[in-house]
Amino acid sequence: MKQQPIIARSLFNLDEPGPQSWREQALCAQTDPDAFFPEVGGSGRTGKRICEGCEVRKQCLDYALAHDQRFGIWGGMTEAERRRYSQQRRVGASTAPHIAPEPPLVRADQEHRAPR
Repeated sequence: MKQQPIIARSLFNLDEPGPQSWREQALCAQTDPDAFFPEVGGSGRTGKRICEGCEVRKQCLDYALAHDQRFGIWGGMTEAERRRYSQQRRVGASTAPHIAPEPPLVRADQEHRAPR
């Protein structure tokens, strides 16, 4: 087994403080970690395939984005894919049109009436 960067092993370290329940449900915790940390230039297809069926994929991706994970497959994405995804989200948020909230619904018996 190749030596993994310490930061990359954090997914498998359940002793870290903070909410961990999603990690316990992650399929990668039951799999060989090498599938998620391919050699430079290697394929991450095996890790991505495992992520496709994982019920906590979104939590994993959110964790990787929040903690700037730079190694390995997280949430089904490589580091380069996560970087592009994060940039697209930022651009999308800044260019999203502002939508005014709809006025509250008024029941027929609450319609405005002239004062008596």
